[in-house]
Amino acid sequence: MSSSDRFERILRWNLISGSPLTSFRWGSISPVSSRRRGRVPASQQGFAPLSRSNHRPVPTVLAGSRTRRLVAWQQLAAIAVIYLCYLGSRELAGLGTGRALDNARSIVSLENQMGLSVERGIQRWFLRHDWLVSIADGVYLAAHWPLIAVTAIWLFRRVPDGFRLLRNAMFASGMVAFVIFAAFPVSPPRFSLGGVRDTVVERSSTLHDLLQPASLMNEVAAMPSIHFGWNFLVCLAIARYARSSRIRLAALMIPVLMAVAVIATANHYVLDVVAGAVLCAGAWATMEIWSPRSGGAGFT
Repeated sequence: MSSSDRFERILRWNLISGSPLTSFRWGSISPVSSRRRGRVPASQQGFAPLSRSNHRPVPTVLAGSRTRRLVAWQQLAAIAVIYLCYLGSRELAGLGTGRALDNARSIVSLENQMGLSVERGIQRWFLRHDWLVSIADGVYLAAHWPLIAVTAIWLFRRVPDGFRLLRNAMFASGMVAFVIFAAFPVSPPRFSLGGVRDTVVERSSTLHDLLQPASLMNEVAAMPSIHFGWNFLVCLAIARYARSSRIRLAALMIPVLMAVAVIATANHYVLDVVAGAVLCAGAWATMEIWSPRSGGAGFT
């Protein structure tokens, strides 16, 4: 074989295997240093690598994708279990509607003693300005389930440890709240406090029915305010894990707006908001201590 033919065959092998010319002997077309370096020739791989960097195993990527989908289904199953618990607490609370009114009057009396009975005054001031009512209704609806869903998806995909912490805190606070709903049902101000009305239902009935259908509502679950508490948890997660300082600042402001909104729309008392904040803050602190850390490697 002439030198030109041998060189042509070496060039052809180099194009197929991606090996440098220095890895061949002039007397043979088989690579010398590829075995020494732990590389397998293309003829033994079943496919030809196009470059040195083409070594990512496709089966591993596919397996990771399947694992992520499985974990997502596990989270949805956990949510379904929590929802069934919520329905159970709602049914138990529904047996004592009269007791819910009595408990609401007790809360109003306690607020009067503490100087916190401001629900009527806040709503009257809002009703003088239609644009304020619209903002309160929008915050009440958009900063609850839509914000929870968007934040949960973002954390699930980007910050697994943050998703785990938020999920556990929401589940823990929710389970405690469900027990309270069943044992101590409380009617919201729109039912038990004269002179106020539910502006969300009056002005945004279609959007309200879409985001919070009647089948998901517990009408005697005012104390504690999970509506505010879970918003508080979500904004804690955003403020902790978001990179943008503007987003973190907005996350700190949203719970303040939600606290005003749930009162101005006659859905919660001031003490409901306080109880929801205490419960969810305690759940966050507890789960932060107990939740395992994976370094972002997975979910538990």
